[in-house]
Amino acid sequence: MIELFEETGVLPTVAEVAERAGISPRSVFRYFDDVDALTRAAIDSRFREAISYAVLPLLPDDLDARIDVLITTRANLYDFMGSTTRLVRIRLADNPLVAQTVARSRNLMRMQLREVFGPELDALGGEADMVLDLLDVLFGPESWSLLLETHHDHVDAARVVLAAGTRRLLGQ
Repeated sequence: MIELFEETGVLPTVAEVAERAGISPRSVFRYFDDVDALTRAAIDSRFREAISYAVLPLLPDDLDARIDVLITTRANLYDFMGSTTRLVRIRLADNPLVAQTVARSRNLMRMQLREVFGPELDALGGEADMVLDLLDVLFGPESWSLLLETHHDHVDAARVVLAAGTRRLLGQ
């Protein structure tokens, strides 16, 4: 299902998924109760695979180095997730289990930002939560996609903008 979605940009039918898998559509329903269950399983599988891309290495003390590590990690994660992010957005409104998976992932990503920028956020006092909110937006998949679009898929240019914006938000 994920492969077909990434190739076409539209949610595939059960028949298309079955054909790609080399089974009959009827066989699909031996494993999944309905199309929503199949979609949810595909998204959950992709999220489980993505976890390894979200793990940060040991963080350096230097802010610029931490920013670089985070940008590299998120860029690799978003590259792996590819079109799956759009599929997830399509299914959010009508699939509460997908919405729960996304909420858990977003929460983990936000906690990661708190870990990476803890010293700088602590120094901001009462503004720390607001800046963390902005960092959460800045480092989200939507922002990364927009930066790549704006810079014609020049990853290095997008990285420069993201790093500069992060330093500004943290008052550096």
